[in-house]
Amino acid sequence: PRLVYARGAGFGIRGPLAADPCQDTVGMAYGGFMDATANGDTPNYPPGSMSDVLTGTYLASGIMAALVERQTTGEGGLVRATQLQTMLWTQMLPVGMVGSLGDRMPRFVRDEATPLYSVYPTADGWIAVAAIHAHHWPPLARAVGLGHLLDDPRFAFENLEANKKAVADALSDAFPARTTAQWYDALRGAGVWCAPVNRLEALPADPQVLAKD
Repeated sequence: PRLVYARGAGFGIRGPLAADPCQDTVGMAYGGFMDATANGDTPNYPPGSMSDVLTGTYLASGIMAALVERQTTGEGGLVRATQLQTMLWTQMLPVGMVGSLGDRMPRFVRDEATPLYSVYPTADGWIAVAAIHAHHWPPLARAVGLGHLLDDPRFAFENLEANKKAVADALSDAFPARTTAQWYDALRGAGVWCAPVNRLEALPADPQVLAKD
């Protein structure tokens, strides 16, 4: 009775697909992940076995939670994780919007979402910006030389949705003037949430990665 049992699966122990085979490709496809991570209507097949890795990670988290519960109750139990529920939980925000509101979350590409949460090409790579709150927009605009937009009511934070193409075009024109490292230093110094879009090849030698062992 104190044992904790862990069961990993593709679709689960109930439902019409319970006995169907499932691995990473099937999990990402059936769970909508290939749709949610695509830039358009053509599905994206992300590398790295995301469904496999995350399902195992969530199952391990469930085991740890069950061990903590056993310390309190003295009883074990059954913990389950499936590729389907893993993909749904990983996409909690977009799946929740569809299920609760019937609305699809805009893809994070500039022609659909706000240009303030996006990636832009620089002189030698890419930089990602996340001006999520109203007070983030003025320092971003000033840091990239677009402070004059702040004097135009069309470009007040609450009006950006209606004028997002103009903002996206202005930011797209500004960022190629400097390197990613230069923009990162400038934006971070201004308090803007941002990050270089790292290439995989750079990560093994990245100072922050090394600092975390």
